[in-house]
Amino acid sequence: MGRPRIKVLGERLQQILDKKKMQQKDLAETIGQKPSSISNYITGNSSPPIDVLGDICRALNISADYLLGLTDIPIELEHTTGPIENEILMIRRSYTAMSERERMGVLQLVRHLAGIIDD
Repeated sequence: MGRPRIKVLGERLQQILDKKKMQQKDLAETIGQKPSSISNYITGNSSPPIDVLGDICRALNISADYLLGLTDIPIELEHTTGPIENEILMIRRSYTAMSERERMGVLQLVRHLAGIIDD
């Protein structure tokens, strides 16, 4: 079993802040929270409520899946504007939730539909 999600969240939140050269107080101000709340999330003393987690993700342009340790790929949030983009985003999210076997099946289907057949 891996590290507790609350620890993963704190570590990744700090990494993203460092990468963006952003201070905890800057994030707190951006999302309307106290700097001490951000500090508590980073140290693992508390977890952000779901709405605050969403605010953090939007402010840092990073997926909650990454912050929570559900994926090790730091996926940026997409800014979709239309139905096609929303469908692509839905497909992408579904794909990332699939097992490796399911992903290979989808890839094979897409290649077949595009006329790129691997045997």
